[in-house]
Amino acid sequence: MASDNSSNFDQSLHTFQSSVFQKVITDAINFLISSPVEPLPPNHSFPGAGVYLLYYKGSFEPYSPIAEANTKKMNMPIYAGKAVPSGWRQSRSVTNTSPALYNRLKKHARSIQAVINASKVLLHQHANLILP
Repeated sequence: MASDNSSNFDQSLHTFQSSVFQKVITDAINFLISSPVEPLPPNHSFPGAGVYLLYYKGSFEPYSPIAEANTKKMNMPIYAGKAVPSGWRQSRSVTNTSPALYNRLKKHARSIQAVINASKVLLHQHANLILP
């Protein structure tokens, strides 16, 4: 059984600090939230992995505050996710030509249609940040 070394743990020795890295993250977030919102599922296939936001506008009462926030502009995502190419989790060499993000968005669309009454999913949309 492992001994409890939590009292000796110094988090600062494991915390990465970089203003350059923070700027990259801030730039990526700003790009994502300002990227065009598209219908879900996507109308056409595209290559690449990346991150995405799902937005809701509909009449399902429990989600009404979210739908209200998204009335004029998509301001409140209901979900944020990522899509990675096959082999990424095993650290295998991968190319980013597979449609990982497109496939992930299609999977979301199928799940939404299966769970929620179609009349309640009037405008489920997404925004993407595709990684080269």
